[in-house]
Amino acid sequence: MKTATKKLEDYVILKKIGQGAFKEVYLAESRVSPGHKVALKKIHPTQFGTDLIHEHYKTFEDWLYAELYITELAKIRNPFVAIPETPFTDDEGNFYIVEELFKETLKERLERKPQLKFEEALKITDQLAAGLDACHRHSSPIIHRDLKTSNIGLDSSGNVKLSDFGSLRTMSLNPDEGDLSNLLYSSLEVLGGGETTVKSNIWSIGVLMHELFLYEHPFKPRDSNGAELPKPKNIDRKSYEKAVMREINKFCRKTQLEKSKELDEHSIPKSLADSEMNLYTAQHSIGGIIAGCIAIDPALRVYSTVDEIRHDLSLSKSDLAGSHIGYVKLYQRDIKKWLGMRENPNENKSDKEMRDARLKGIAKLGNEDPLIILGKYESIMNSKDYFKLRELIKKSQEMEYKYKYK
Repeated sequence: MKTATKKLEDYVILKKIGQGAFKEVYLAESRVSPGHKVALKKIHPTQFGTDLIHEHYKTFEDWLYAELYITELAKIRNPFVAIPETPFTDDEGNFYIVEELFKETLKERLERKPQLKFEEALKITDQLAAGLDACHRHSSPIIHRDLKTSNIGLDSSGNVKLSDFGSLRTMSLNPDEGDLSNLLYSSLEVLGGGETTVKSNIWSIGVLMHELFLYEHPFKPRDSNGAELPKPKNIDRKSYEKAVMREINKFCRKTQLEKSKELDEHSIPKSLADSEMNLYTAQHSIGGIIAGCIAIDPALRVYSTVDEIRHDLSLSKSDLAGSHIGYVKLYQRDIKKWLGMRENPNENKSDKEMRDARLKGIAKLGNEDPLIILGKYESIMNSKDYFKLRELIKKSQEMEYKYKYK
């Protein structure tokens, strides 16, 4: 049994601010530090199969610590990971977990403003990946088992705070009472009862990126006529599950490069103002990253670590800043690691032929695009001369673009 240093009397409960499938969330203020507000999460042991829990753990509290990674998360020092405090109980045996208060969740942010700016979506994705990477690299790896928009907090500056790493559903007496959101974000191996792995988190990142950058969920459930189904609470659970699975299979039946091309085209506006040229090059990679994350077979997800996703995001980020250095690296040095083209031993013949054809096309582009040609000589040129020449080429290309598409 862990020793709780706090008790319910240490807090003033101000109001209820959330209701999950297996917990209630309250806004509370500390009596010990007046003015300090926290999120107080209440968990009822009676909702869970205590007999089953006691087959594996001595106490309910021991299971809660293990399920929510409370001990391990306390050792993580990352600005994008919310650290839960030691749970405590009330006189009725309910457990309470204290977490720092967020301004809102990503789910609430998207409900308030569904279409984020590219820069904000990129920032959220990178911070999300940075937090997960820190957890995955921990001496006892922590894998987020319920990664979705409602478990991603945002502070007043829009910075990410990952929370609710565990999945209380595993020991619930009524697992079908959930809000079904796990269907929309969990990989198929997890939904089928398999273990949650780094590859499972990579699937979820791809789904979240689709929602952030393309303004819609990739597996939005629809009926046989294509009409969007109502919210899960208003329809039969099994019907909703079937509809989601139908959309997942439809998306994943496409080859890796077909998904890349479709998402790439979807993410790039049909027309761009002159001032948006940097955005054009930055958006090029997003479709490929998403496609590289989402594949039914974990072995076919082209990313093995979250850090690899961050690497590809950095190429998009550098182009957004107008450097075009990322653009050069993307096409010249790292093409096989971009746009869903990481070499994969399980790649089928069709994918390989399409990838090779595209690589040849980009190689040809490399012999024609002055910026790419210049990039080949970056390492042997004087830095000042290199950047001066690069700016002159960029200005020339911008003038050409303006004339061509005016």
